[in-house]
Amino acid sequence: MMRLVRRSCRWFLRNRRAKLPMLETIAEFSNPVSKLYRKFSQLLIGNDKRRVVAKLDDILAHKVPEDLASKIAHSGPMYHSLNIVQASLEQGVDLQQVAKVYFILEDRLDLLWFRGVINEYPVDNRWAVLAKASFKGDLDWIQRSLTSSVLKFRSDARQTLAKIEQWSENHQALIGRWQNIAANIRGTDGLEFDILSVALRELLDLAQTSVQWNQTNDRAVDEV
Repeated sequence: MMRLVRRSCRWFLRNRRAKLPMLETIAEFSNPVSKLYRKFSQLLIGNDKRRVVAKLDDILAHKVPEDLASKIAHSGPMYHSLNIVQASLEQGVDLQQVAKVYFILEDRLDLLWFRGVINEYPVDNRWAVLAKASFKGDLDWIQRSLTSSVLKFRSDARQTLAKIEQWSENHQALIGRWQNIAANIRGTDGLEFDILSVALRELLDLAQTSVQWNQTNDRAVDEV
């Protein structure tokens, strides 16, 4: 839980640095975050859900009260609720819809795994600690940007999954490049920071290209 508090403080300092009125910020995020927590059993998928279930079972086996055990087990995905709420506010889209897109993308692009790779990288000096925190902050922005891009993607699909499929097909070349990088990382011994930098660059290219594609498509529609 202390890790969740530390990561959340860092998130607010990075994403709300220009203006951070405490009472207003608490009011803005408190209810949406609570709503997400109550819906996590429906929203989490893939490895994210399996990790939470395994952690919850382990905690309950030690006779921890169920409510407390659930909060501890969900502390990982709870961090992402900040990104989800922010994307919902920026895009004016229903919170649950944003969360659904966010977690599907996280699962399909193996972003939970990649975050774990960054988290597990050993550091032995102050600069390495700062670089590691910077990588995680960049990944936060990329996940939110990708989610927003899918939400803004013009599509005739009515279902979220179908819309994500169309978005993925539209950006298959860049997604394929990221998947190749991820496969190489899995097969690499002695991971270095420069490899993580290249991997983040691929994801950043995907996020930025997706934003630019939406902007170009929107202008083309407006001109018709």
